[in-house]
Parts: sequence; C-alpha cells; structure tokens
Amino acid sequence: MPSFICALDEIMINEGVTLLFDTICSDVFMENGVCKGISVENKGGRCYYGCKQLIDTTGDLDLFKRAGAPCKDGLNWLSFWALSTNLDRLKKCCDSGDIQQLLKINMLGTDRDGIMNPPGVRRYTVDSGEEVTKFIMRGRAYLTEHLKNMDKTKEMVLQVPAQAQYRTTRYLDTDYTLSEKDKNKRHEDSVGCAWTFRDDGFFIEIPYRTMKAKGFRNMLTAGRTISSVGMACEVSRLIAPSAVSGEAAGTAAALSIEKDLDVNDLDITELQRELIGAGGIIHF
Repeated sequence: MPSFICALDEIMINEGVTLLFDTICSDVFMENGVCKGISVENKGGRCYYGCKQLIDTTGDLDLFKRAGAPCKDGLNWLSFWALSTNLDRLKKCCDSGDIQQLLKINMLGTDRDGIMNPPGVRRYTVDSGEEVTKFIMRGRAYLTEHLKNMDKTKEMVLQVPAQAQYRTTRYLDTDYTLSEKDKNKRHEDSVGCAWTFRDDGFFIEIPYRTMKAKGFRNMLTAGRTISSVGMACEVSRLIAPSAVSGEAAGTAAALSIEKDLDVNDLDITELQRELIGAGGIIHF
C-alpha cells in the first residue's frame, strides 16, 4: 500500500539509510567463507561495495546462491492477480461512502494452494530467466482471455503485477527447516514470533538457525528466504513476520561486527536480549 511504502521511506531516511533504487546486485566476492563485498549495476554502470556483513533480502536468495551456499528452489502454482473495478463496485462504493469498496482483486489461474489449477498447467521455479518469462507470459495469457471476455462498458482493469508473482522462490538449506510440525512449537534459539489465522490459527517461532548457513561467516537472510517450507513458509514470508526476521538479522549483523564474531558463533541469549529490549516477542 502507498501509505506503508511512504512510511518505510520516512523511517529509513530518518535512520540515515542510503537507498539505491533501480539497482541490481549482480555478484558477491567471497574469501574463506567471508563476503568481502558485492557488485551492483544500475544506470551509472557497475560498481563495488565492500561490506562487513551481508543480509540477503533479495527475496530470491540470489546472493547466497552466487556465493555457493546450499539453496533449494520452491515450486509455484501459476496465479495472476490484477486489480479491477466495475459498475457494481462503484455503486457499492458510493452507497457506503467507503472508497475501499471500489477495487476488486481478479485472481486468475489458481490460488496459492493450487486449488482450481487449470488442467495441464505445471508449477514453476526461478532457476532461469527463461523460466521466469514463461511464468509471466502464461499469466498474461490468463489476463488476455479475461479482457476479451469482459464487458468493457461495465468493468475496467486498473493495475497488473509489476513483477512475477512468485510466492516461494528459493530458501536457505540449513540444519533446520521450519515446517508443519513447528506449529506452536518452542525453539530455544527463537528470534521472534509470527501468527496466522489459517488452520484455525497458530504461532510459529523463527529460529536463528534458519537464517544462516555453516561456512558463511558474515551472511544472513530474512523474510521468505529463511529455511521454511509449506505452511510455515506461508507464515514466515508475510510482511510482518519478514519485518521480525529482518530486525533479527540486522541486530545479529550489528552484534557480530561489534564483537568481531562469525554470525554462526553469536551468543543467542545476547541476541534475544537485544531483541526483547527493542520490544520483540521471542516466545509465544
């Protein structure tokens, strides 16, 4: 939502974060398990940034993969969500006085669980540019069919996806992977909690060990690329839980720099103490 994006912009500017839009991280430079820096490309060309710690929140685990870390590809049902409105929505909006009633989400293809998947449509990964292109173009074919069949005097499509609508792309293959069995389960190395209304509602605790890989001494991940699968991934990938794991990753990186430690050697109790001091909830 625009208000959420603008609020994040304000926070980052106030905290002195340097932003680089329209910039792609293209490679990592490793030495004995330490990421020394990354190369990026944008309109100004290619340049290098050195780093003491690297948190891979590309959403696709691109930097961990290029560093040679153990990663696994997720499988995705093909869905294509587009925002639209119609005369019935407009009337409802005017009658209620609520502008939020104006928009409708057209969920074309299948949903996140593969229900109503069209016959013969496979699942997709992000293992190549060609694969991603096939995913996007098949989704646009659904939209084209919808546009041909809709009454253009009564309905209008307002917005189509700005990026490929993958839900699970890659995740870190660590010593522990969150899954169905972790519903309402306590983890001694938890760095935060998440809750979902699905399956009658349940909590998951996010273990620190799902965010790091052995042998990669100054690299962490957060959000949808931590080691999680199935329903656990459906929870951990959402915005609020991603903020929880992101704060934990940032705090762990800062402590590792301060104490000159490998992220794998960080004292979990000290990390938890810092997170609790900032208002975090470690155990449900």
